[in-house]
Order: sequence, then structure tokens, then C-alpha cells
Amino acid sequence: APVAGLVGRLVEQKGVDWVVAAIPVLLAKTDLRFVLLGSGQALYEKQLSQLAKQHPDRVFVQIGYDEPLAHQIEAGADFFLMPSRFEPCGLNQMYSLRYGTPPVVYKTGGLADTVVDANETTLADGSATGFVFTTPDAPALIEAIQRALTLLRQPALWRRLQQSGMNQPFSWQQSAQHYLSLYSS
Repeated sequence: APVAGLVGRLVEQKGVDWVVAAIPVLLAKTDLRFVLLGSGQALYEKQLSQLAKQHPDRVFVQIGYDEPLAHQIEAGADFFLMPSRFEPCGLNQMYSLRYGTPPVVYKTGGLADTVVDANETTLADGSATGFVFTTPDAPALIEAIQRALTLLRQPALWRRLQQSGMNQPFSWQQSAQHYLSLYSS
């Protein structure tokens, strides 16, 4: 079965309330599993822990932080949930891209700068790297996850999406070249 991973602070800024609302809907409509790691607001910790208790075969939640486990989740999930309401930069989406785990993100800040939505055009030209939703709510997140599940069932397209993400140039070398060009002009 497909697996969605999430690693992060369990706070409203990170869109965790959308994830909490989306999980029951997706459990009812899909065969998706969830693996979540993080800590934050007690309300979200409690809600996610309750979902894990109610669905132990489909929802795994670990409250706290564990660096090796975080990387295992990002590398081992089929796609990575990062629906932040605002995210000036964001690193986890870049980690997940490098691991070949396409991220599902809300179009904001650094997420909008680093994740290209998988649609007919971007899949055809090889620029797609993940799934972007533009309406800030749980139904839009659910729709983006359902698009990810649909594409996951098309192995050749999914592999192209993964490879496009893994080939993104997020090193300092490219940034340094941009700065040099800017200073030179």
C-alpha cells in the first residue's frame, strides 16, 4: 500500500490541522498509510495519536524527534506531506526531493520556489517534482494527495517524477553563481 510521510512541528503554521482533517477521509476512500513524526501543540499531538490508536494498521505516529527516523520516513515514504501555510525556505521538501519522495505542498514561499506541480504539461516536459495545491484547506490537500495516488499507479510517470526531483540543483554552487552574476551586474 502507498505511504505518506510527514516530519515536522505539529503546529497550525505547518498545516497539521489540514492533515488531521484529511486522514479520516483518505482512510475511508483509499488504501493509503501514514507515517508521522513530530511534536508541537498538544491538541495535534493528541488528535494524531488518537488516529493512530484507532487505525494501528494504517497510521503510525511518533511524538518527538528522531533524526535517523526522520530521514527513513522521508526516504521510505512514497510521497512527503509538507502543507505549510507559510514557509520562508523549507528544507524537508528539498530532502524529500533528493530521496525521490515527491512532496505534497501548499503553494507558498520556499515551497512554491522549489516544487513544480505534476500536471499534464510539467509531466510531459520533465519539470514536475511534486504536488502543489493552491487553496489553503483540507479538501485541497486531499485532492493533491489523490492526484499523487493516481500518478503513483503509473510507474513510468512516477519514476520520471522521482528522477526530476532527485536531479534538482539545490547545492550552494548554483546559489553562489547567482550571487556572483548579481554582484557582477
